[in-house]
Amino acid sequence: MAWLRERYYLSSGVIRLLEPILRLALARTERESVDGVAIVNGKGKSSAEGFLRATREALSLIKSWDARRYHRVCQNLDYIVNVRMAPAGTYIHGLKLCLVDYEKHFATHDSEWNLRMYACTLIHEATHGLIERRSIPYYPENQERIERLCHLEEYGFIMRLDPVWADRYIGAFDAKRWKPYWGENSRDLATVIFRRFWDGLKACFKRIK
Repeated sequence: MAWLRERYYLSSGVIRLLEPILRLALARTERESVDGVAIVNGKGKSSAEGFLRATREALSLIKSWDARRYHRVCQNLDYIVNVRMAPAGTYIHGLKLCLVDYEKHFATHDSEWNLRMYACTLIHEATHGLIERRSIPYYPENQERIERLCHLEEYGFIMRLDPVWADRYIGAFDAKRWKPYWGENSRDLATVIFRRFWDGLKACFKRIK
């Protein structure tokens, strides 16, 4: 566990060093904004319209059904950026940045499923932001507890909309689902974190005017 903590500090330090560069890229990138949350498409133009529309709809759904969790999203997500990556969502604390891969994870033939799961992902990542703001690091010994809490926030939101749907598609927390993304089972925790960050960096630079 000790070496994973060292990797965590290393990766976090590298990200902090690169934050000014990414901030510049984000500031000059074409984007929309909803209640202070910037929506940035880091992919090609063909994906822009669907991603932007879906993000507006997901934010509207959260706002309509759950004012408290919507406030959390707006408070902890300055940017929602669409990039190519493996997980559905990733949070970068220093930038209050949520990376998603919309087409890969939320563009099925079931429009209701897409909208609800996308909204859940935004709540999940915003909860990561809240936890980070309270100085609780994503250490190996904390990972399961943190992911469980984020999952419960997703579930709590969907229970307001449709309890049957919540139990069918969200359900109970399953640690097995998350272990491939955790340091013990990945090649290197720092590599995982930095790769996601670097994907977002490259995507934003491509979108600079």
